Amino acid sequence: MLGEGKVIVKNMRLFTPATEKLAAVRHSNGMDYWVLAHQWNSNALVAIPLTAAGIGKPVITKIGLFHGDASDTKFDEAIGYLKPSPDGKKIASVMCYKDINNLEIMDFDNSDGTFSNNVAITTGGYAYGLSFSPDNTKLYVSFLEGPAGVIQYSIPVNGVNSEAIIGSATPLVPNEESYTFGALQIGPDGKLYVAKTGSKLDVINNPNENGKGCNYELGAVSLDRGNSTYGLPNNIATS
Repeated sequence: MLGEGKVIVKNMRLFTPATEKLAAVRHSNGMDYWVLAHQWNSNALVAIPLTAAGIGKPVITKIGLFHGDASDTKFDEAIGYLKPSPDGKKIASVMCYKDINNLEIMDFDNSDGTFSNNVAITTGGYAYGLSFSPDNTKLYVSFLEGPAGVIQYSIPVNGVNSEAIIGSATPLVPNEESYTFGALQIGPDGKLYVAKTGSKLDVINNPNENGKGCNYELGAVSLDRGNSTYGLPNNIATS
């Protein structure tokens, strides 16, 4: 078999330039994967197939928001997460230091690697972290700065409707200090973990539930002698 489990190629540049957004989603065939990223100074989303045969040719879709030197501070629009839904059918991304249209949600075809039906939403803060709920019906957004630390949005099953998404916005916890709330990540137990500056993580215990029913718990996980800032392991959340 190719490589027999050994690393046969490393440090191979896939494409450049790119933002910090990086995610992976399972292919519709249940075996392969797509590596997802956003090109810098462009509106291009990139899906790179990863199969047993190796790394394939990137699929590039030019759609949606431009990520580039549009703000006063260079590279501000490169900051923020990109996340797929667990079923691999939707993608969300944020541009942290942007005031208008800083959250983007769209459909993803995990059979051919193309993106479509994008909508842009203004969140009212410096959006940074993202995670869909395990059942794909909710999207959670965290904020480095802004009135809310984490907001829950409901996501339509069919298509993407900006008015419905905006109308469903539910702030879950206030953001009382600057640069506090970081990455969001689904754990193996189906809960959502929230990175915060300090020695504890917050937990969303029932992320499939609407609004306050999701049971947001402050400081639920102690890191003992460890310390958290903004990141969490970028594992594949797709089933």
